[in-house]
Amino acid sequence: MTSRTQTILVAVATLLSTAIAQKTWTYVNVVQPPDLLDPLQGDFRYHYAPVWVGNPPQLQNLVISLSSVPVFLFDTDCTYCPGNNTFDTTLSNTLKVDEQKWRWSTPELQGQAYRDDMGFEGQLNSPAQRFGVINYMDEDFYPRFREGLLGLAVHPNNETTNQHSLLHGMFKAGNMLNPVIGMRLGGSNPKITIGALDPNDYEGEINWIERTETVSKLQSSIQVEALRGRDDRILPFTYPMDTVLSTIDQDIFMPDNSVYFLNESIIGPQSLINMFPDGGFSVGCNITLRDRNWNDVYLPFSVDINGVNYPVDPKDLIRPRSGASTANTCRTAFKNSTIGEDPLTLGLSFLRSVYVAYRFPTEDCPYGHFGFAYPAGANRTETTKAQKPRTTPQHASQCLQLANPTSTPSSKKVNFAVKHQNSQFGDGMDETTYKVWGRPDDKWTPLRGVDDLPEIVLGMGEQNTFW
Repeated sequence: MTSRTQTILVAVATLLSTAIAQKTWTYVNVVQPPDLLDPLQGDFRYHYAPVWVGNPPQLQNLVISLSSVPVFLFDTDCTYCPGNNTFDTTLSNTLKVDEQKWRWSTPELQGQAYRDDMGFEGQLNSPAQRFGVINYMDEDFYPRFREGLLGLAVHPNNETTNQHSLLHGMFKAGNMLNPVIGMRLGGSNPKITIGALDPNDYEGEINWIERTETVSKLQSSIQVEALRGRDDRILPFTYPMDTVLSTIDQDIFMPDNSVYFLNESIIGPQSLINMFPDGGFSVGCNITLRDRNWNDVYLPFSVDINGVNYPVDPKDLIRPRSGASTANTCRTAFKNSTIGEDPLTLGLSFLRSVYVAYRFPTEDCPYGHFGFAYPAGANRTETTKAQKPRTTPQHASQCLQLANPTSTPSSKKVNFAVKHQNSQFGDGMDETTYKVWGRPDDKWTPLRGVDDLPEIVLGMGEQNTFW
């Protein structure tokens, strides 16, 4: 071998090693409510992840959606948009109006399509990422998507749709270590890892299953083998059951909840059960926002996926009593599925009790895969954590050979864009803005002539015990 050939080989090897070294991963902390509450107490179910948008970047805390592809933000002048963390289109030096119309616009949710740099922690970035900026949300539009939406789904075979997928854009940029994310939505250290699965986040073997097109049009769809109650008794449904994983819904939607709450051998002894028109029910309990004694009531419920049983944290199945609750009862996480929907939806009540991995589709592996494990530090027995998956996905050798992270990434130091503040108090609140009654998620609103209203003197007698 000549010296010139050796020099070329060394140069090629150096380039390859440099390219590999440039691939990285990162993580973001998830903002989540400590407990899931009754909707009568306000819309507190959302879980948020921070995203950097533009140059200089604006930090946007967006609602996490495992079943949605697009990302959208709320314009500073948006009508009826909930929240106060809006996106100022005048501050980015690289923002461009997209030549394509934002394809998710409707009469109830209207927005402009843009392109700009977007990513996580300054480590992983999608240049010229497509996204929407919403300038009008109908006051009756639901769900409200407070602050905006972070779609984390990737379509298996639609490149046009995937032009709006942030994960797809970041992976195509070339520096993501693996096409995978890992999520811990519950517990004391909720976070999302992007580009790798952190072994410190989970316990037991990751139970991988492949998403099939026969389940649902939604990308976060799987099949469940059994739902269990007390003493591992199986709820009498037809299995396997088509199932959607939803980070937008906080509840668990089943075809018929009565097979659970009317069967004491499955639900266990309860002091009281009240039924509601939506198929939900409440049970006798004294758990309140002030006194969250989670040992006061117990609902046994677990989910079988690919031969492994995943218990659901009982406290995420009970909603503390609100002032509008029936005396001495608490609503539960269970509701009936509506006709035409997927038979089973596992919302945050389930997802906060498991570690979820998502190996999203790519050109060399056009198959979505979901993995499940037990969150690190969760109260699970060694026998439970030792369970093994029943089968291995058909395309595991093609899709699930993931590189392990070798170091912990750190956030880059950056000067964020300074957003214009109209309020000395921040968060959209000042001495001339007020909450909207019955709409806790909406922006505080100015009131004309408020100084002309007569003063109301409130009695200072018995303490308000509404909460």
